[in-house]
Amino acid sequence: MEPPQQQQGATAVQAQGVPAVHPNKAAFIEGIDHVFAKWTALLLAVENGWGGPDSQEKRDWMVDMVVDLFDQKGKNVEPEDIEDRLIQIMSDEFNTVLDDGSAETVSQIIYKLYHECIHGNHSTVDRLLKERTERESKGIGAQTLNQSRAAPDNDADDDDDDDDEEEDGSSDDENSQMQS
Repeated sequence: MEPPQQQQGATAVQAQGVPAVHPNKAAFIEGIDHVFAKWTALLLAVENGWGGPDSQEKRDWMVDMVVDLFDQKGKNVEPEDIEDRLIQIMSDEFNTVLDDGSAETVSQIIYKLYHECIHGNHSTVDRLLKERTERESKGIGAQTLNQSRAAPDNDADDDDDDDDEEEDGSSDDENSQMQS
């Protein structure tokens, strides 16, 4: 990521000797993490261990791989570049073929997020954090999505129970792609 204007008083090295991360880059990284926390395909891949016992670590590494793409190309990254990287990682690391269009949606959000963050606009990151906090406080996450898909409808012939399945607040739209 190309560093935007330096803030006054920003130091190049923190007290521990670790290079400081520019606040805009830190916001971008956080934003990607929030976007991935909403991406159903990735949530299911991690929750179900499709990437093996290290699925969560692979998910975290995936954030780094997207950031590296921007570190290498900066403003020359196009949404298609992000999408290609996401599709490749999901295939290689999680044995998952994405044919639902979600990689395109996620890549467009990340592209927009980058361009906001390099200009110091962290409003989308703040909104994503708020939405994530609200979802997690309600217990809505990968486990909930996984349970709703894994639970078979044993009462399909009983008309009295048909409406009960929707009481968990999930919908087909929520489970098909990333929620915005």
